[in-house]
Amino acid sequence: MKFSSGAALTSDPLRKKVSFFATSNYHYEIAPYCFKGTDFPVVSITGRWCALRCKHCNARILERMIPAETPDKLRHVLDQIRLRGNKGVVISGGSNRDGSVPLKHVASVIEEVKRGSDLKVYLHTGLVDEDQASLIRWMKVDAALCDVVGDEETIAEVLAIDAKPEDMFRGMRLLLNYGVPTVPHLVVGMNHGKIRGEHRALRAIADANPSAAAIVIMTPYPGTPFEDESPPDVKSVIEFMGEARRTLSDTLLALGCMRPRTESYRQVEISAIRFGYDGLVFPSKDAIDYAVREGMDVKFRNECCAALVEENRHHELGG
Repeated sequence: MKFSSGAALTSDPLRKKVSFFATSNYHYEIAPYCFKGTDFPVVSITGRWCALRCKHCNARILERMIPAETPDKLRHVLDQIRLRGNKGVVISGGSNRDGSVPLKHVASVIEEVKRGSDLKVYLHTGLVDEDQASLIRWMKVDAALCDVVGDEETIAEVLAIDAKPEDMFRGMRLLLNYGVPTVPHLVVGMNHGKIRGEHRALRAIADANPSAAAIVIMTPYPGTPFEDESPPDVKSVIEFMGEARRTLSDTLLALGCMRPRTESYRQVEISAIRFGYDGLVFPSKDAIDYAVREGMDVKFRNECCAALVEENRHHELGG
């Protein structure tokens, strides 16, 4: 199915459906719709530690996560999450110098939880090699979330990793080849708000053909070297989002959680709905209002947008 870059796609049955997602790592509430961020916490298996301290994050995002640095701590945290009746968890953490998230020390705990419960587990992977991909398959996580960056300068300057775009593309392909449900995340404007390599990354995702993907946008974050940077301009972002929807025409596509929350960026959310994106994370009231006015089939979901990987497009369309 192909998408045009024009206005509302009213003839497209897919664009009449949209899921709005919210997890519980941010305070979020849209009172008129009784929609809150609950039931799906985010855990860091490295606490606040990160060897990289990338310029756009500087480990500040880890501060919003529940720390669980040891197997015993992680087991306790996951037990508490299950006892509260939460449906799932995102497991994340800081990175080693090579860009990977250290998993070996907690892999058996994650596998044990997946084997013994119905708790959904989504995993931020960092850079993945073959051993890591095999380990992630063994853990039987419900989805792996990997960043895909298509510009060598951005990787070197912003992420400070000794790697090339092809290393990221290879990690994504390894996860998919090992049968791990994988949701690539493409970051728009990571290089000081400039579009550098995003088109290459988009082509790589299309070639890998995942069942779901997410677009996120560089956001100046307090306490980071990028806190005074400008995010990519709205017009460029909207143009790229239209290209992404057309290129990933058979992929369930979400506008993810990392993006600016300024008033001008609300048009980005509305454009995502117009282009036929399947999900938006932490939508504004304006975006929800727009979808409701358009008569769309709206679902409010207290989980990570990686849940899209579990859906089947043909089933959704009645095929």
